[in-house]
Amino acid sequence: MEAGDSKTSLRLLKWTFKSMLEVHAVVNNLLRHILMNERSKRWRKVVDAYERLLWVIDIKHFPKDYEPPASYNNLLYECHFHLGLALQRLDQHKKSIVHYTQAMKAVSIPKCGCQAGCIANSCMLTPLYARRAFAHCMTGCLSNALRDIEDLTLLDSKNPDVYCVRALVHTARKEEKQAIQDLDYGLKLNPQHSGCKIVQRALCNPPSIMRRPEVQSLDNVDSFLHPFAMDFYDRMLYTLMVPHKLTVVELTPDKPNKKQIELEIRRSSSADPATKSSSVDPFRCGTVASGDNVLAAKRRRDYGEALRKNVVRPQTAQEFLERLKNDVRRRQYIKTSERSSARSTGSASSYRTCTSRSSHSKFTFETPTSYSIPVFQSVNVKTAPRMYYRPWQGDRLPKADLPHPETSPAFY
Repeated sequence: MEAGDSKTSLRLLKWTFKSMLEVHAVVNNLLRHILMNERSKRWRKVVDAYERLLWVIDIKHFPKDYEPPASYNNLLYECHFHLGLALQRLDQHKKSIVHYTQAMKAVSIPKCGCQAGCIANSCMLTPLYARRAFAHCMTGCLSNALRDIEDLTLLDSKNPDVYCVRALVHTARKEEKQAIQDLDYGLKLNPQHSGCKIVQRALCNPPSIMRRPEVQSLDNVDSFLHPFAMDFYDRMLYTLMVPHKLTVVELTPDKPNKKQIELEIRRSSSADPATKSSSVDPFRCGTVASGDNVLAAKRRRDYGEALRKNVVRPQTAQEFLERLKNDVRRRQYIKTSERSSARSTGSASSYRTCTSRSSHSKFTFETPTSYSIPVFQSVNVKTAPRMYYRPWQGDRLPKADLPHPETSPAFY
């Protein structure tokens, strides 16, 4: 199936899901199918499956009051990145640039108050800039490739892989002097960097020895225009790859939407008009809020509650165990009260079901009735997962121990 045929087939399809369970079943099956085809290097099937997956999880198909969970942007980030990789394997570099840009939009954070649309860079953009520079070189847009690689060096200036990528871009622009300088700086950061050594050896040795096109090896790669540049990138620059961190897709909202929060607050405030002024808790964070912005008031109140919980956290182990027992008792009491109320009202669900009415079908999804804002979470930075490996700080990919033959003594 060609790329145009897959797009026309997606246009002919109809989004006829009736519940979030059906969406989860289809999306997770597609993701498993993608992982299997990626391992087998069936790139045409990978592209078709990714396009179908992105079509299914497109936010325009969901109801207007649907708010995706926090993992939705990470899912778009990984899908667009790996779809761009598969398109590059099929020599469709212009389409891969589009998906790399979409991945950047998924994880970009706009700066507050900036009217020009500036974004705050993060480590998640590092592999995207490198791959998009590679794709720009393959399409002949060397100026765009240099612009991306300059942004990459500003974003991750201590990574020797970044300077190896910039050297490959400079050699594609026939700027070997700048390329050698980048390779020297990359080897200064990591003297054992294999990629920088290979490119430096290919640039410094005579062309008749190292740049023979008939040699089927990665030892003569000197630019992104080399026929084996793709394999060189995947094997030598593995720190600029994005692993599959989301192997199970969960699109259920993790908090109530704006309308539900506003309705809940208005119901609680209009329950007893006589005690309306006395039932409102005072704000303790010091910010001024208008009475019309109910959602902002709710968030500030939750933030104040989270701060107070952090202040009164247990100081000793005995106090922590006592509080843990009290929490267990409270949860059991809440469960029993919910069961009794469900038996009396005839509904045993603790979640609120939202529907989207259209002319053909009705889509239902579950949203929690309450949520909490995590504040001051204890995160161990040393053991926290990262988006890509950093071997210059001790990370190593798993390697196999191969037996090496013992050298025989020299003959005298």
